[in-house]
Formats: sequence, C-alpha cells, structure tokens
Amino acid sequence: MGTYFSSSEERAEQAIHDMGENTRFEIDALRCLTQAGCSSSPALLGWKRETQSNTDWVPGGYIEYILMERMPGVRPPPYWQPMAQEERDRLLKAFKEAYLVHLDEGTRNLIWDDKAGKCYIIDWEDSLETTAEDTWEDRLYSNYLLQWD
Repeated sequence: MGTYFSSSEERAEQAIHDMGENTRFEIDALRCLTQAGCSSSPALLGWKRETQSNTDWVPGGYIEYILMERMPGVRPPPYWQPMAQEERDRLLKAFKEAYLVHLDEGTRNLIWDDKAGKCYIIDWEDSLETTAEDTWEDRLYSNYLLQWD
C-alpha cells in the first residue's frame, strides 16, 4: 500500500520539486517532432505543471499533464497473434516508413490505422535524437514484436 493511507504531512515528505526526467524527455521529443511536422507521431498540443494541494497524493509535489493529438487506430498485435498476412505486410511497410529512433521498442508504443495504412509511434519518454548514422535495419521488426526472424 505504500503511503496511500498516510497523513498528508508524511506524503509531503515524498515531494520532488524538479520535473521528472521521463516527462521532460516526452515533452522535448514531442515538441521537436511537432515542430518538424512529423506525421508519424502525435502532435504536442500543450503541457501543464501544477503544485499538488494538501489533499492530493503528494502535497507540495508537482503533477504534470501532457496533452497530445489522439491518433486513430489501435495497438497492433505482436507477431504471435493472428493478423491477416496482407494486413501484416501493410503494417510492416507503414512501420518502416514511420520509424524514428525509440528506446522502448514494442507494439505497446505503436498505433496501427488499418484504414489509412498508417503506423504511428507513441510514448516518447525513452528516446534519443536521431543522427545521420541512425538508419533502418530489418531487425527492428522483431525488436517491436511485429515479425519473428
């Protein structure tokens, strides 16, 4: 249960006053992708940081919100779950076109829009800025659990 039922004074001792690293990475990545006009990730619409009150989870700590574009589609199934081969081929092609360097590889960070034939990459708190050396490799299909080698 942690400190869920503790007094607000005890919970306040957990307050961290700096923005979380993952939140900062997510905002920075989304801002960069949005400014570049990337069509393979959600656009950053805004973000907000508030100080928590005495009745919140961690009084005096910060809570951060990120507002981003909602992407159409669903999470694609991993390679071991059924999907028509034609659709799987379209997904693989769309993923390759959308690919950006992301350190948290997996279908949990993809959105597949079958109607538009478009793959989106989401959840950017664990990513790096790409360089000229970052190139596509077919192993990424298996890293994202889209295909088994």
